[in-house]
This record gives sequence, structure tokens and C-alpha cells, in this order.
Amino acid sequence: MRRGRYIPPMDPSVGPVEELLDAAASRSTGEVESRAGRVVAPHALWLCACETFDDAPTWLIYAVGDDGVGWQRIPEQVDIEDVIDAEHLTGCHPDPEGVLMWLRGERPRPWRRGLADFPEDSYVYDELNRRIFAGELSLIEQTAQVCGGSEMEACGSAAAILAR
Repeated sequence: MRRGRYIPPMDPSVGPVEELLDAAASRSTGEVESRAGRVVAPHALWLCACETFDDAPTWLIYAVGDDGVGWQRIPEQVDIEDVIDAEHLTGCHPDPEGVLMWLRGERPRPWRRGLADFPEDSYVYDELNRRIFAGELSLIEQTAQVCGGSEMEACGSAAAILAR
């Protein structure tokens, strides 16, 4: 009896990640530029969400217009640079839950602790995070508004809530 290759189920964070990316992209007003079949963007980030026992894709998130974002899944065996032409391109290998927490504004970067694969490129994460939250409030900003405190005080409150 010949057995097929086991394909693990999709990580449960993948659906919510893609819903948040869709919501952020839907707020974008700029047009996606392309040249020779590649997306052209000033900033782009690939997230190979491979730190899971389940299946998860590689996501490409890129700047669109002045404040927008676009995104797409990158199929396996496709080189990122065949899909995107970005002035500032970086990426990392986080777990899907970390990406979800980053997109929710619950952490400053998609990985859990320490340095990413390319820590010198953190400004790319910051720029795309700013664009993702354009028109939205982060958890820290929401906590500051509800609690009536500063964002710095809210950061401590948000961290305490997340630690529970």
C-alpha cells in the first residue's frame, strides 16, 4: 500500500491574518504599481510563517500609494524577488500567531522575542505597520483612550492584559 504525503491542516491563525490584511488593503486608495509582472513598491515585507507544526503560507505585504498596503500569498518554490521590486525589502520567519498579534497591534514585530532575521531593517516593519493601522487604532491607542491615560501608560496596561 502506497501512502500519500501528509499535508498538515492550515494553522488556525492564517484565516484571521488574511482577514486583517484584506481589511487593511481595502482601506488603501492608491493603485498597485507593476513592472514586468512584478509589484513595484517602496517598502515590502515577506513573512514565511513556518514556525508552526501546521501548514502556513508566506505572505508578502507591500506599500501602496501614500498610506495603503497590498498583500498576497507567495506560492512555494517562488522567489520573492520574482514577485516584488521594492526599494526596501526584508522579511522573517515568525509563527502565524505572532503575525496575527502584530497585525492586531498587540506587539511591535511579528516574532516573539529577540532579533529578527534582519534587525537592521526594522524601519520596514514600522512603515508597513503604520500603513496597516492607517485609519485604525492600535490596542495601545485604544487602551489609552478608554483609560484616559497616555500611550506610555497604556502600553503597560496592554502588556498586563496580554500577559493574563
